[in-house]
Amino acid sequence: GFWDMARGFFRPGASVLSRPHYEEKKLFFRYYEQELDTHQKELFRAYLSFPHLSLEKRLATLLRHDFSIGGHRKILILKTLLRKPLV
Repeated sequence: GFWDMARGFFRPGASVLSRPHYEEKKLFFRYYEQELDTHQKELFRAYLSFPHLSLEKRLATLLRHDFSIGGHRKILILKTLLRKPLV
C-alpha cells in the first residue's frame, strides 16, 4: 500500500535516474542524433546533462524542459530534491 510505496521512495541509495535507462538513452541519442530535429536534440542533451549538474541547475532543467515522471512533475521535483541524480 501507501507505506510500501513511501518506503521505496525514500530507500537509501536510490537515484533519480536509473543507470540502465540512462545508458540506453545515451546510446540511442548517439546512434540517432543526426535524424533528430533541433528540439529533440535539445531535450536529449538536457536529459543527458542532468546527472552532471548542481541541484539548482537540475531543478531549472526539469522545469525549463517540462520533464516529469509518468506525467507527474511534482514527483520528479521531490525525487530531485531527495536523491542523487544517478547511481
